[in-house]
Order: sequence, then structure tokens, then C-alpha cells
Amino acid sequence: MWRSGRARSRPAEVASLYQSAQAGLSLGDLVRQPTSLIVPGPIRFTGPSQVEIDFQNQWTWTSFRLLQADTLGGTVPPVYGLTPTALGRGFYRFTCALLRDRSAIIRIEGRYSSR
Repeated sequence: MWRSGRARSRPAEVASLYQSAQAGLSLGDLVRQPTSLIVPGPIRFTGPSQVEIDFQNQWTWTSFRLLQADTLGGTVPPVYGLTPTALGRGFYRFTCALLRDRSAIIRIEGRYSSR
């Protein structure tokens, strides 16, 4: 990115990367690509701010992270320390609290284990 001159031609993108890094996100957190191979399932509210999020893994990812924000725009940081429950046959469930009462921006990230 830097050698190609893209940084000089896209100052808003560079500023956004810088601000996100200052907020503690790694470059890996900033370069995610969407996929249709993680299929969302039912979302159930189990309390005022508690939710269960089901999804199906249709690829070879070995671990997952839930990402959550309370507003549109900006970054959607990971919820550290949260792992999904395996339900069998590629189905998983995250159980967590929402940042805001009954509303949040939610993403699920598939990751490969290095081991």
C-alpha cells in the first residue's frame, strides 16, 4: 500500500487507518473481507441486553470471533475472551451481552488456527 503511492492518493483512508490503530486495532483487524461462508442463523434475546447468535460455518475455519459496535460507522472491534459453543455439524452459538439495550452492529469472523 505504501510503495504503490496509494497512501498519497487516499489521505482519508490513511487517516482512518491511523485513528483505528490509535484505538488499539491491529492491521489484521483492519483488513477483514466479507464472506458468505459464515451463514447467520437465529438471533434470540434471552434478557434485556443478553443475546444468543447462531451461525453455520461452511468453510474450514477453526475458530471464530464476535465483533460488536454500538453505532454505525467506524470500527467494529472484537469481543475479546468470547468463544462460541459448538452445536455440531458446523453450527455454533455465541452468547453475550450487547453494548446497548437490544441493539448492536454484529459481525462474525472466521479464523484459521496456526496449530
